[in-house]
Amino acid sequence: MTSCPVCGSLPRPLFPLAGFPGGDNFFLQCQACGHGMLAKHHAPAHSYLSGGTEYSRRGVEWFLSHVGGKFDCALDFGCNDGYLLRQIRAARLIGVDTATVSAGIEGHATLDTVDAAPDLVISRHTLEHLPD
Repeated sequence: MTSCPVCGSLPRPLFPLAGFPGGDNFFLQCQACGHGMLAKHHAPAHSYLSGGTEYSRRGVEWFLSHVGGKFDCALDFGCNDGYLLRQIRAARLIGVDTATVSAGIEGHATLDTVDAAPDLVISRHTLEHLPD
């Protein structure tokens, strides 16, 4: 088993991610510092690409297969190019990102300017970029 990249301790499996793009996977959590990670790491070339890539589209499809329904307001914190958010069925779509948010999405650079109480909050592939 891989050691935690933050503190070097051994992580424990929390739950399986069956059907995860690239093969079944497990979400792990470090027993010492709480850092979360995947058991199988994907190639860096696939990690931070736009929603326009085939790899990213498969990940969005997998994610959406676990989120159903129609929402009044969906907020994606760290929405990147808005690809995932545009797939959500919601009357109001709010994207928070330091990058430019695409057309059709209400864009904000920080949460401080959002005046909504969303009934769906997404933060997919964001927490690993934050120091705290």
